[in-house]
Amino acid sequence: MDMPSAITVGRGRAVAQVAVDAHEGRCRVLASEFSARECPEEDAGAMLVHAQFIGFCAARDQEAAGAVAAAFEREYCSAGSVLRAVEQLPGDEARAVLQGYYAGWAATERRVALPRALGVFGGGLGCARGAECLAALRETVRVFGPLVAEYFDALGAFLVRETQDAYIAHIYAPGLDVCGWVARPESAPPAAYLDSEPVALPLLGLAQLLRLAALGRAAGLPLGGLSKQLDAVAGHSHGVVVAAAVAAAGDSDASFIAASQAALGMLLLFGCLPQLVSPQAAVHPRAAADCAAVEGPPTPMMVVTGVPRQVVEAVLDKYNKHVKDDPEAQVYLAAAETDVQFVLSGSARALAQVAMNVRRRVAAPGEDQSRVPFLERKPEAVVRFVPSLAPLHCAHMAVVVDRHLAYAAEKGWAFDPAAMAVPVRDPSDGSDIRACTDAASATRRLVEAVY
Repeated sequence: MDMPSAITVGRGRAVAQVAVDAHEGRCRVLASEFSARECPEEDAGAMLVHAQFIGFCAARDQEAAGAVAAAFEREYCSAGSVLRAVEQLPGDEARAVLQGYYAGWAATERRVALPRALGVFGGGLGCARGAECLAALRETVRVFGPLVAEYFDALGAFLVRETQDAYIAHIYAPGLDVCGWVARPESAPPAAYLDSEPVALPLLGLAQLLRLAALGRAAGLPLGGLSKQLDAVAGHSHGVVVAAAVAAAGDSDASFIAASQAALGMLLLFGCLPQLVSPQAAVHPRAAADCAAVEGPPTPMMVVTGVPRQVVEAVLDKYNKHVKDDPEAQVYLAAAETDVQFVLSGSARALAQVAMNVRRRVAAPGEDQSRVPFLERKPEAVVRFVPSLAPLHCAHMAVVVDRHLAYAAEKGWAFDPAAMAVPVRDPSDGSDIRACTDAASATRRLVEAVY
């Protein structure tokens, strides 16, 4: 067998030896053009020069790009995937290498052996910072763009189309043109709009799905192929619908796009419907100002950290008995995240009162209690409101569930348990949602897990 022919690419100190085993003549012509016109900076390493040469070839000659990419793999990927090869590089250089390498991926379609894993998708409780999610989308598209361009475009067009629906269009007056915002950062709306729940939730879901698709394609799998490498999927709060979409990815790009659109549609509704169906009453200005200075601006969800459950329950019991004649004023223990961290849900007005009650029973971290007798000292605790427009995980959202399901049914957004290839764990008890008898019951269970 003939040895691969080495081609010198670059100039000055930024040089790489590219040993191609096919299309040598075309590769040499492209190397000359690249070296003269688009060579990296003088201090660029050989791996970066080689990777950027792949991207250069991919835009001009796919067969040559395949030969150059194969040479890259022989030279740098003997220990595994390209991700392993760039581990020791500085962040910007590693991203530039990945960007160039994946530009030529379509010409090689190398498959990578993957370990089994559990897929866990986050969501809710203020973790969805839309501006940060948009930045993550830009990074994923910049590095993995050629692998996921069609998928990203399809989901971007879906979001633009669905946010023009008459029922919710007024919430999305600046639009939801994610593809445009990624391609033209200067066109993105202000962070306040991006961080609002109706926008941040679909951006978070899209960022998760796009990264999963990119990793799967980087391993030589179909868009949703990574789902079959998972032993099970789970999601926290809104993340459970992303988990369901991954489980229902199917064997084709079209099936994964359809499942992803259903998940993004659900996330649009989770962001919009609570404020449309069950708007929040205003908090008294004095109470709002009092809380803003300590726990933050009042919202319908609050986290208490540092005290045992019985203390939290005692405060809630006392408050709920005081307002027992007003069901809308009831406050609920929505989630126990640890044995000393609890999420409370209720109207912002009610939670503002509860926050002040808790404040009287606890001490702020670091507060000097040295002059207080030991048995009379208050437990230290942190109370903070979280960015949320709705009191999730409590009875107040029951009125929203049916409206959500009706809207989703009109749109055809549903999750068929028969299409789920791996277990989807219910956030409340860990049971498998695939045990549901049909798409309607599975979809209801997923929606109720969020509300």
